Amino acid sequence: MKKICFLLTLLTVTMFAYPDECLSTNEGADMRQVESFISGYLNMLKNGNTSGILGLLTGPMLKKNENLLRNNPRYPDLLRKRYLNSSFVITNHKHIDDNKSSVDVVIRLNTQEETKVRFTLLTENGRLKIYAEEEIATVGGQ
Repeated sequence: MKKICFLLTLLTVTMFAYPDECLSTNEGADMRQVESFISGYLNMLKNGNTSGILGLLTGPMLKKNENLLRNNPRYPDLLRKRYLNSSFVITNHKHIDDNKSSVDVVIRLNTQEETKVRFTLLTENGRLKIYAEEEIATVGGQ
């Protein structure tokens, strides 16, 4: 009986000390997952990895870009040139529902150009996918 009381007390203390870790994670992707996902996506853009990018898209984003990514042999080179020295900063991450979240990302393309993009991420079979992308603002550029 003392062991049960001790375990219940320990469980209660743990839940109050670490509430986020003890709650269900049905709120969509956490920030570490999102950062890793966006970093991987940006690396695929830098490397012109069109087949990898295709694997990260779903819904309207896939429908909009599938033909270009599959059938344009010059597109990988264009991506490599465009994103060569790019970097990113996540400025906002908001859960929409159990499997969808919104992420605002500033992508610095070079020293004079940056763009702010809002991605809608969807969790499909435990993996993040880009459901939609909306350019919010562009500074500098061509």
